[in-house]
Amino acid sequence: MPNVSEITQTLKDIIESTSELKDVWTQGDISNVRRPQGSNRYFTLREDSTEIECVVFPRASSCYNWMSDPDLQLGGTNWLVKGSVALYSRGSGYRFVVTEIQPLGDATVQPVAVKTVLDALKAALQHNSRLQGIQVQGEIAEVVDLENRGTVLNVKNFPDGGTSDDLIEFALPAWVATSFSATEGSRVCANGQFGIFTQRSVYQIKIYDSANISADGEANLLTVREQPLPQCRECGEPRRPQHELCGMCHHALLEHEGIVVGSVLRYLKSSGLEAFSATREYRIQMGSNNRRADVVLCKEGHSTPAVIAECKRIGYTDSGEARAQLQSYLTATGAPFGILAADTDPYKWEFLKNRQGDNNSDEIERSQFEKEVGFRSPVPSSALPRLELIRGDITEARIDAIVNAANSQLSIGSGVDGAIRRVGGEAIEQALADILANQPIVQPGNAVITTGGELHAKHVIHAVGPIWIDGDYSEPNVLANCYKRSLQLAVANGVQTIAFPSISTGNYGYPPEEAAPIALKAVKQFVEQNGAPKLVQFFLFDEATYSCYVNALAELGLGVSCPIG
Repeated sequence: MPNVSEITQTLKDIIESTSELKDVWTQGDISNVRRPQGSNRYFTLREDSTEIECVVFPRASSCYNWMSDPDLQLGGTNWLVKGSVALYSRGSGYRFVVTEIQPLGDATVQPVAVKTVLDALKAALQHNSRLQGIQVQGEIAEVVDLENRGTVLNVKNFPDGGTSDDLIEFALPAWVATSFSATEGSRVCANGQFGIFTQRSVYQIKIYDSANISADGEANLLTVREQPLPQCRECGEPRRPQHELCGMCHHALLEHEGIVVGSVLRYLKSSGLEAFSATREYRIQMGSNNRRADVVLCKEGHSTPAVIAECKRIGYTDSGEARAQLQSYLTATGAPFGILAADTDPYKWEFLKNRQGDNNSDEIERSQFEKEVGFRSPVPSSALPRLELIRGDITEARIDAIVNAANSQLSIGSGVDGAIRRVGGEAIEQALADILANQPIVQPGNAVITTGGELHAKHVIHAVGPIWIDGDYSEPNVLANCYKRSLQLAVANGVQTIAFPSISTGNYGYPPEEAAPIALKAVKQFVEQNGAPKLVQFFLFDEATYSCYVNALAELGLGVSCPIG
């Protein structure tokens, strides 16, 4: 069984022989700059949510001296960085070894995305036969308890077993960690799946079965269980026993790219193409590497793709790079059509027709694509109502009506209620006083409508949500009724566009992860039944609540901006 240094050398050999990881130009935001006295220079290069740790060695003299200037300011996204990926075996990690840094506007090179570099690293390591079902033995240098998320073991060589600085992380999920006991200094041997953890720029041996790790001090006693891990229902990769999806596909379902993937699959499913089947994470052989297209449509019984879809997160702006990536897939497979999707709405996608033989393609109209592929049923019309999630302040919404999270007495409160009424001014207060003259309270689950006063919105609908106790006091029904009654008032008053806050999740204590699916289901059901309002927005002030609504929409098969009906 190999030791830590032998596995480390294998990793180095693979990385050094991968051309996509050498002398690469990329770009992003430089942050977390560290300048230790008399040492290397370090920083983090980030592009959107993707990042990689970087190092500048003294031998890169001009770059190193430039970074050593204490007055140098490196904030912002206007930096081009050239370097190569290298192993950082002392920390079970990898680093981008930087040789040049330039302002974005000064360079003539064409950079690739940070994510592209990391994808190339993943492809080089995770699909290499020498790292499949990897076995390794060593000595536990540190035990890191991640509580309910599992345990990480930092494993080094046995004494005299290899280079003393080499280190490998063993990642034990909770269901393995609870049945495994190990202490610093004890020997350990394991059989697991190799992977990289991009959020910390580290590589790991992931142990999915307690039978595949031993800490009894005798490495040769380890019996490797031959039973393979169950497969992810989406991509076929190994997954955790208690989940249907592997980590990557589970993550994708909850992120913007996963939502777009789901939209493409629904679009293809709506086409009536019974002779075709759509596959996620479809493997494409490109030279010596395997790449994976997001969605591929094949004729039943055939492996040749008819349509390849490349999906990006919502709002993705670098269409040139994405189109080049899709074109490479079309060229490699000979597929006649491609879809470039960075939104949940098919009317905002690019449709490509492959020009066979010249490694290029033409953009075509969606209608032409559907006709040539053979769609038999219509896709959602652009005239359908839309639903959108927005991070922001609802008082700034330029819309027909906004909904206020009010209390039963219609007295001015804090949070959303206070903000809306402060901006709306005296006209709203007078309208509410007139309502209270005829009814002393507004029951939870009900709503009233007033003028918008000084707001951009013409109307304000004041909805009274439930106070959260424990969920067993009809809170879900009352919350759903809030949204339904608000929409009824909107339609009755000719409102075509409406914006909601997250009702009851502030001072009333309703957990947003439980409130979000109730709110969205109620809105979706009403709009589908009535065909109105034409636009429903949710203004969500904080990131945590916004994420809850994104996740709830994904479970409904919807995206953060999509047609409904």
